[in-house]
Amino acid sequence: MKDKLLAQVKAVEKIASMSKIARMLHNPAKYIFAILYRLTAYRLLKKEVLVKAKLFYGKTMLVALPAATDIYLTGGKSHISEIRLTKYLIKHLDENAVFIDIGAHYGFFTLLANEMITSGKVYAFEPSGKTFAILQSNTAATQKIQILNKAVTSKNMLLEFYEFDNLHSEYNTFNASQFEHEAWFKNNTPVLNTVEAVSVDEFCKTEKVKPDFIKIDAEGFENEVIKGSQKILTEETGKPIIIMEYVEPIRNNQPHREAYNLLHNWGYQSFVIDNNGNPIPQNNIDHYLTSNKLESDNIVFMASSL
Repeated sequence: MKDKLLAQVKAVEKIASMSKIARMLHNPAKYIFAILYRLTAYRLLKKEVLVKAKLFYGKTMLVALPAATDIYLTGGKSHISEIRLTKYLIKHLDENAVFIDIGAHYGFFTLLANEMITSGKVYAFEPSGKTFAILQSNTAATQKIQILNKAVTSKNMLLEFYEFDNLHSEYNTFNASQFEHEAWFKNNTPVLNTVEAVSVDEFCKTEKVKPDFIKIDAEGFENEVIKGSQKILTEETGKPIIIMEYVEPIRNNQPHREAYNLLHNWGYQSFVIDNNGNPIPQNNIDHYLTSNKLESDNIVFMASSL
């Protein structure tokens, strides 16, 4: 099964590497609809449209355009870091794993984990109400996935949460200032909401959960997520693997550096994911991102004993 899925990911990789003209010719109807919608109707109305996207492994998921145009057109997340993460999860998730997806968005990686895990459990956290509704639709058919319309931080509390328009919804965050230098930010004022937040430690204690993998995409709140996971990350045995989005220094990555330092202090080593989905040791993430001209990447952290 893993070999088949890895082969199927190559289709996503191939489409993602195509020129715009080649992508259009690959599937003219879908491409023209998605691009024209983004450039015309969405610019005028700022209203998303829900569509079904066929994933690279044959299943479908509900997505909102224009935010998930890549999934709609390629069948997967098309950024190179996300393609590598897809390969990593296929290779390393086993059927008994417990997987926690923090910042699940519409559930692409949640659903991928569900494909790999047959007797384990998948938990997905998504704080945005609009996004959560789509995640709920995508996961309704399986009891193996438990979804929570909550944020994850260092302790149980209420948090202010900034939600952008659909096109930029993957940047929904607790720290909107990190995007102030971006050209799109000036014309896309976020809506401020209040959301309930929990810590990983409290959640795992209450639910009696022992995770094997924790994926974190918290848009500048990574350090708070890690702080709230201290108990399970410092246990003598059974430490989970952490997969954390890490952004380049120009995007004020102090929260990511703090999370990195905490994990290293607790006995974790950091790895980048190569093009085959394998973890490669890398201790200087800032230099790695800068030298490879990457705005962000998914970094794997494993306890030294693993």
